[in-house]
Amino acid sequence: MTTIVPRTCTELKGRDTERPIKESRPLSAFRDYPAYVLLGDPGAGKTTAFKTEAALQSDAFEVPVPASEFVTLKGRREWREKTLFIDGLDEVRAGAEDKRPPLDKIRRKLDKLGRPRFRLSCRAADWLGNDDAEKLEAVSPSGSIAVLRLDPLTESDVAEILRTENGIEDPRAFIAEARHRGLEGLLANPLTLDMLARADSEGSLPDSRLDAFEQACRTMVTEENKQHLSARPPTEPEPTLDTAGRLCATLLLSSTAGCARNPSVANEDYPYMATCGRSDAECREAVATKLFTYHQEGRATPVHRHVAEFLGARHLASQIEKGLPGGRVLALMTGPDGGIVTQLRGLSGWLAAHSPNVRLDLIERDPIGVGLYGDIKCFSLDERQALLASVARNPRQITSTSLLANTFAALATPGMCEAIRNILESEARDVDHQRMVNFVLHLLMEGSGVPSLSPLLLKLVRDPSWSPGIKEPALSAYLHCNPDDDPNVITNLKGLLAELDRGVLDDPDDELLGTVLTTLYPQHLPASKLWPYLTEGRRVIGGTYWLFWSQHLFAQYLDVNVAVLLDGATSRLPDLRRAITSRHLPDLLSALLARGLDLHGDDLPVQRLYDWLEVRIDNYKTRTYSRDSKALAHVEAWLEARPDRLKAIVEEGVARCPEPDHVAYLVYELDDRLIGAASPLDLDHWRLDAAIAIADSKPKVAEYLLGRVVQSNRIDADLLRARTRSNNALAAVLDQPATPSPEVPSLRQPERRQQAAMEKHAAEQAQWLDHIRSNATALRANTAPPWLLYQLSRTYFGDFLGVR
Repeated sequence: MTTIVPRTCTELKGRDTERPIKESRPLSAFRDYPAYVLLGDPGAGKTTAFKTEAALQSDAFEVPVPASEFVTLKGRREWREKTLFIDGLDEVRAGAEDKRPPLDKIRRKLDKLGRPRFRLSCRAADWLGNDDAEKLEAVSPSGSIAVLRLDPLTESDVAEILRTENGIEDPRAFIAEARHRGLEGLLANPLTLDMLARADSEGSLPDSRLDAFEQACRTMVTEENKQHLSARPPTEPEPTLDTAGRLCATLLLSSTAGCARNPSVANEDYPYMATCGRSDAECREAVATKLFTYHQEGRATPVHRHVAEFLGARHLASQIEKGLPGGRVLALMTGPDGGIVTQLRGLSGWLAAHSPNVRLDLIERDPIGVGLYGDIKCFSLDERQALLASVARNPRQITSTSLLANTFAALATPGMCEAIRNILESEARDVDHQRMVNFVLHLLMEGSGVPSLSPLLLKLVRDPSWSPGIKEPALSAYLHCNPDDDPNVITNLKGLLAELDRGVLDDPDDELLGTVLTTLYPQHLPASKLWPYLTEGRRVIGGTYWLFWSQHLFAQYLDVNVAVLLDGATSRLPDLRRAITSRHLPDLLSALLARGLDLHGDDLPVQRLYDWLEVRIDNYKTRTYSRDSKALAHVEAWLEARPDRLKAIVEEGVARCPEPDHVAYLVYELDDRLIGAASPLDLDHWRLDAAIAIADSKPKVAEYLLGRVVQSNRIDADLLRARTRSNNALAAVLDQPATPSPEVPSLRQPERRQQAAMEKHAAEQAQWLDHIRSNATALRANTAPPWLLYQLSRTYFGDFLGVR
């Protein structure tokens, strides 16, 4: 049974393969989209994700349609009314000089079908970016298309798959060992993870991607394939692997989907297996292994294209070693432009890994494919330098630095220092060279580390001639190349922080600042000095700055720092509220407050507690927290569980009220501190007693307190009239029209109850409209009666100065 983990993806900026424009989201969140493209590495799980989505989407055609079948088969009637999942654009691209015809065929078929909803998958390296996206928009039902990149497996996904699918009892130890051996890049991809787990069954983890595939394929040859109907004796691994490789090479070079086990079921797409040049018995032995998937109609296909590419290249390399001219093999893989055709880039990448004889030629023809689809760990220093130089001659072939960085990380070693230095020290600043520099910096971020480049990397960070897109990866590469606890690193980072604070360094999106804060806090940057770095700026969700304030701060703050952070926040709230709004960090302060109350709330002096509660108050023009915030619900529950603290907060608020001219303070400051927490009954009695006691000295405050008692509707009206009979102003409060309940709907109410309360509140607002309009002048002058101020605050959230 195959373990299916829910997959997430990231929508890409500009429909290209570079920076995302949104946070990672479940693939299921895009079910309502009329059309999207799903990009991923070989073996990333695109087909499995499509199968899962097709099965769960009610209007989807029941199975993903291979792109090769979609462009060749006659359009089916049921396709017109369904959401189509078209799998594998990269596998039908003709490559050669012009990669557009296969996509044009898909577009024509979609147009003929009436432009149904569709999803299309493609290897990320074979996606042509905006050019492809614009062409697909022309046949999208809505005229638009989203480009999604399938996210790597998370560590919890990896552990779950290893445990349930591969029977590994201690997945965490397996993951740690893989990282120790430099194989972390294989963990996040379902296919390579499975290959790695199969290789581990040989007794120990391999040291490279090439070794992992080799050991895994040997294991798959000897394992029983339960799909096959006939029993067979144990096979010898090497002859069977070679025959399987010959079959795979034949299928790939002839662009056929699979092979027929019997001549009677053979056709153009499934030729008879023995036509590959091996005997019927040898071929049957090969296709009976787990390297192939068996179909009941008598056909077999490789278990995965990436496995087929590995095996096919393995066989071709052995033939070249035995005397087959390498040029003849390359001629079969090369298009009219002299480059490797798109559909054979995987085969050529593995051939470069297997065969030193043709490696340099392949590096020259397709350096990106060599690094992306094969394994460059086995390359000599001269071959690595040749690979880097080949990429540098045409930087435009770098479609995505983040996609390529892991597979090319073997280039970032001390032996490559001078080759890398020459690129970084170049005086060129054109777009192509900056693309190449960005690529090299990402390699340094992933590689084993080249500490001798550290001074040069810091120079790049400070050099104003480089674009901001170069500086942040340069800083990240610097940090990767040096130990975290190096005193010189900390000193340099503090120097950068000071320069950023003074505005000396150009950092428009605060990406440098986010990296520096993440590294320094909390060990080398005290909590008391943190808030000045939260400032207004551009909203860049997902960048290093946003991630620091939204995630790193809460993952790293120590309990001892929470009180310091809350005290600091109360002293600079206006600036923080503007920054929080502009940076889209709605729950930052409320989450901090929730933690602070749990740690210190019961022991705080009421004056300090009152100040802390201010951090969650709305700015009357901009909302600074989410109404459905779990943190605020936690604060509300904390207050309700402590009626004595709640009463003390109200007393503190009344004591702070600057009577007589600013009773609105109680409405917009005190009440909002309470969030909507239900008041205990003894608090209403205290309010009544306090209102009577201060009726002569603080009449407006007294009216406010009595108004809150009336609106809570928990003390008998006759008792209220008896207690307030001797004061005309208080008695007048009781004669005002009945008002809606002032309590803010609880953040912890079920959604239906909260919606009902909101609808009732909206209906009751109508009767107050005339009161509000007739008192507009008094409202602006702050001379309106407190009960009207209070009602207005609940109706319009404080924007009463804009009443017309």
